[in-house]
Order: sequence, then structure tokens, then C-alpha cells
Amino acid sequence: MEQIGSYQIPSEATLIAFESVARLGSFSHAAEELGTARSSVMRLVADLERQLATRLLEPSHRGITPTEAGQRLYEAVAAGLRIIEESVAEADDRPATSSRQPDQ
Repeated sequence: MEQIGSYQIPSEATLIAFESVARLGSFSHAAEELGTARSSVMRLVADLERQLATRLLEPSHRGITPTEAGQRLYEAVAAGLRIIEESVAEADDRPATSSRQPDQ
């Protein structure tokens, strides 16, 4: 985890990768959405699980699904990203354009 100002949090790239995988239920779909390699997304999520010392995602018959801890983190990260996007849009005096919709 990084010390960002007074916050001890994972990197933005790590949180965004995790949010995308949890929402889309697929490392491949997340990689496509983020414009990066599947292996990069998998590495970011593995690093996050290692940093937190807990499993966040698990395979299921529906693809990749969050564990209980993963679901809590997903909801917090997704809400935080929406708030940031809306605030940036307001500061820039334009409407938010996010296509991120929680599937869970």
C-alpha cells in the first residue's frame, strides 16, 4: 500500500483494476475495458489481495465473483469512483459520463 498524503491506501490503478474485475466478473473483460493486458490486471488484483492479506475474488460458475470481503471493498471503491467522477465533472462544469453500473 502507498502512503498518499495522510491516507494509507492501495494505488489508484490497483483499485480501478479490482473494481473493474469485480463489476465485470472477468479478468479478460476488465483488461479490455482498461486497455491493458489480462496478466497486468491479474497481477494488480493479486498484489491487492497480498497487501490486504485476504482473498477478494474467487472463481464461480458465473465467472469471477467477489468474496464477502471483496464485495464490501467493491462497493466502497465503486462508490468512491462515482463520487470522484461526479465531483470532477462538476468542477469542470460538465455532466458525468460514467458507464460504470454496479452489477452486484
